[in-house]
Amino acid sequence: MSIIGNILRPFERSSTIITEKDFQRPFQISLCRDKFILIKTENLYKKILHRCYSRTEGATDPIKIASLFDLKEKSGANNGLISLIAIAMANNQEQAIVFVSGVARLATLEEKEQIKKDYEKDSKSKVGVLINFVDYSLTVLIKSYYAMIYDSLDSMNTQLGLAKALQIKINSLRATVSLAGQDDPIEQAKKINEALKNGKSVLLDKNDSVETLTINSESVEKAIFLVNCLIASEIGTSLSFVNGELTTGMSATGEADSNADEYGFQDFFNSIFKPICDKLYGWNLRFVSDDWRYFSAMIGSLIIVENSALLTAEQKKAFADRLMPIAKK
Repeated sequence: MSIIGNILRPFERSSTIITEKDFQRPFQISLCRDKFILIKTENLYKKILHRCYSRTEGATDPIKIASLFDLKEKSGANNGLISLIAIAMANNQEQAIVFVSGVARLATLEEKEQIKKDYEKDSKSKVGVLINFVDYSLTVLIKSYYAMIYDSLDSMNTQLGLAKALQIKINSLRATVSLAGQDDPIEQAKKINEALKNGKSVLLDKNDSVETLTINSESVEKAIFLVNCLIASEIGTSLSFVNGELTTGMSATGEADSNADEYGFQDFFNSIFKPICDKLYGWNLRFVSDDWRYFSAMIGSLIIVENSALLTAEQKKAFADRLMPIAKK
């Protein structure tokens, strides 16, 4: 009895129950769904926090600055402070972090208990810093969106896998192979497949056909684009920051994206990056604006203020700080 005959025969019995085990998906992404979502979420947060650092003024001590980043120069790479924060954010964790011997690391159990006691008394600790993302709802949304992206990519992966295979469609195949001993169509399909693989011509019935799956990526692209728009909206940045695709067009200068990113990064800077770094390293960080158009527009006003005889030096400095601040407050 043929293999196809064995597959087709259960369909003839109405009592047969088809389970998921009987028909598993033939093409699956090697990276599991949960792992993909976690990695993407962690990487997004790392990317945001790295941008926060790039807009930072007031970071001192090269050793402390180096501890912000992952160490890859030796086996067993250590996570820097940025990665430790991103991991806690992506996993909705409460973590205690210490800075010891030039390394930012998770606190030991004893260190964490001491930090918690210090925070209960004074909302800070000389031992380290306590971060809490247990109720961080943004992570729930981001993970939901990345789950949609995974499903879209999974669909594309299935299409790519099916596109590798030939679909040899033999007329009345089901009726033919259901007859006892009728395996000729199967042998014909094997020979057709072998001939095509070697680039040879084949002889087919007019109702037979050999096809491959046509890949339709348009729906997948639209789905991923839409999800990236949702992610950008939630974190308050431009779409180009999320999907890595620069905004193009005759009138596009990139300023709109840059301004959107600046306000998005500033939110994360003020609520996460600055408080943690200031308490752990003893810094007083400031967010540096990158709005060059605003700076250039203020130059003329500063010249007028500087040359005014009616203003004191203190008033001139106050005007200058108001018109062109070094950092956004």
